[in-house]
Amino acid sequence: MAASWLLYTYLAFSGFVVVLSTCPVGWIEFDQECFLFGSHKKTWNDAELDCRKHSSYLTTDDNQEKHDFFHKFLNIFHSWRLGHFWLGGADQVIENQWRWLETGTAIGSTTYWDQGQPDGNSSANCMSFYMNADNDLVWRDDRCSGHYNYICEQPATSNTSSPVIG
Repeated sequence: MAASWLLYTYLAFSGFVVVLSTCPVGWIEFDQECFLFGSHKKTWNDAELDCRKHSSYLTTDDNQEKHDFFHKFLNIFHSWRLGHFWLGGADQVIENQWRWLETGTAIGSTTYWDQGQPDGNSSANCMSFYMNADNDLVWRDDRCSGHYNYICEQPATSNTSSPVIG
C-alpha cells in the first residue's frame, strides 16, 4: 500500500496525471458505463455468453450520447474492415417486439434502424449495428447465427477501480 502511494505521489509531482478508472483493465469507460470490444467474431448467443463470463451483457444503444461514442470507435474499426458488431437487442420472444437484453424492456423511442429495418424476417431476430454507405451507424436485424464482433457493457463501479496513468 505504501509503495503504491509513493508511486502515485511521484508520478503526480513528475507531471503525470493519475486517474482512477472505475472499469476493469482493458475496458473503456464512458458516462459511468464500461465497454469491452470483443476481439473475436462470434454468434449472438456466443457473444452474450462471453459477456456474461465478464459479468456484463451485450451493450444497449439507447441514447444519443452513447450512440455518438460508439460511432467514433466503429468509424475507426470500419477502416480496419471490422464492420458489424452485435448489440443486446432481440425480438426472439415475439416477432417485431424488440427488447433490450439488459433489462427486458421494449426498445424505446430512440432508435437507429437502417432504412428498411427491421424487415420482419422471422429468421433474423438479433440486433447488430454497422456503418452504412453514408457513414451512419445504423441497426439491422440479423440472423443470430452470423459471426460478428460484439460489445459488452457493465456499470462502472468503485469495485472495479484500477489506476490509469498518463
